[in-house]
Amino acid sequence: MTGPYPIDADGLRARTRALLDAHPPATTDRTDFLRARFDAGLAWVHYPVGLGGLDAPRALQTVVDAELAAAGAPTTTRAGSASASAWPPPPSSRTAPTRSSAAS
Repeated sequence: MTGPYPIDADGLRARTRALLDAHPPATTDRTDFLRARFDAGLAWVHYPVGLGGLDAPRALQTVVDAELAAAGAPTTTRAGSASASAWPPPPSSRTAPTRSSAAS
């Protein structure tokens, strides 16, 4: 596992169920649910703790996505856009524009 908080698929399922228990999708505003998901580290599990993730392997995002989909929870994406596990890219893969590329 990566990061300081090792977590496996069973741990993610438990964390996801806790989120669903605390914020039932049928009665929770979409934005409130997505904020709670972010705060729980379940938005993008491969992101760092505190930035919507748990420092977990990216492949484990499918565990969270499956649990949330089965519960009818709102997604982090809108219809027709990239899947939640594909976007956004991990922070380490994003780079700031350089002066030369920003000027062009």
